[in-house]
Amino acid sequence: MPKVSIIDRNIEFNTDEAESILDAAIDNGVEIESDCGGNAVCGLCHIYVEQGGEFLSEMTSDEEDMLYDLDNRRENSRLACQAHAYGDVKITIPPA
Repeated sequence: MPKVSIIDRNIEFNTDEAESILDAAIDNGVEIESDCGGNAVCGLCHIYVEQGGEFLSEMTSDEEDMLYDLDNRRENSRLACQAHAYGDVKITIPPA
């Protein structure tokens, strides 16, 4: 089972490949902000993938469009509601 580590919070949890990082976080009692119910329209669940990006699902065009509009996006930016982990990943959550 893939493991997600949130480096800046010193938190780790397991995820199932069928669920997004956001859903796995919620299932494990970890709060990642989101207002859109995981539909890639609010951008609040923006994360930086520090390690293991090769183990994430491909970015959808909706996710890419939402990230394009974020001022603090980076090359390693993803939306937790859209990214599914197929191997261990390490992420950080940008300050609001």
